[in-house]
Amino acid sequence: YSHGKHHSKTNHLLDGESHVPDAEDESTTAIMRTLHRILGDDCFAILELVNHLVFGWPMYLLFNVTGGRRLNGKTVSKPLSFSADHFRPTSELFPDAWRLRIALSTVGVGITALALARACYVFGFAPVAVYYFGPYMFVNFWLVLY
Repeated sequence: YSHGKHHSKTNHLLDGESHVPDAEDESTTAIMRTLHRILGDDCFAILELVNHLVFGWPMYLLFNVTGGRRLNGKTVSKPLSFSADHFRPTSELFPDAWRLRIALSTVGVGITALALARACYVFGFAPVAVYYFGPYMFVNFWLVLY
């Protein structure tokens, strides 16, 4: 259900679930145009790469930042939505029947975060960065660019 639903509205500007571009009249678009004018093409391109490749996926998971403008027929607040995330069992992204499933998944993410913190404490940040965060960022780049 989830992955099929995720791809069923690909490239739809209202109901798409990820990688939905801002509309011309949205405030973030005006801000980005101003930044582009101030920074110039090269610096703005670097800023956009960092925003998309480093912060894009986490912001989508936490706040539905690049998600659609409509969810289950209701308008979703943009650029940040506090009702549609991938971690709360009551999130509007998922059917009510999935609450336990989402809660267990969130517990798994929490356990992973604790394990990473413990690994940093035991082995230091550098090895964890090399063996976990490097591959994580590669996968993140692949997901965002694909």
